[in-house]
Amino acid sequence: MLPFLAYIAETSNAARIGYRILQLTHDIATLESEHERLQAIASSLRAPDRIEQLATARLGLQAPRAGQIAALPLPPIASRRVSPTLPGWWERIDEYFHRSEAAAAEPPQ
Repeated sequence: MLPFLAYIAETSNAARIGYRILQLTHDIATLESEHERLQAIASSLRAPDRIEQLATARLGLQAPRAGQIAALPLPPIASRRVSPTLPGWWERIDEYFHRSEAAAAEPPQ
């Protein structure tokens, strides 16, 4: 009698697990379709034409006219002054742990 009850319990447990798997598979399909829908909405909200239309209609913005945008020249890299500072404690620790294997074989100075 006991083996029969164990068989019935395992069969009902397997059926319950099967139904749970079926439900989760359905949930996954639903979430994937919802994700695709939300991706499409996000893509349409990021469209440059839509943003431009909202900027002009709601915010009253206008495209810049000639002369309103200026490019500032940067000095060449060689002429930029960088103040030489000694590495701090944190930089030395970082340098120690990020050195190459060849450098790691050498004793620290």
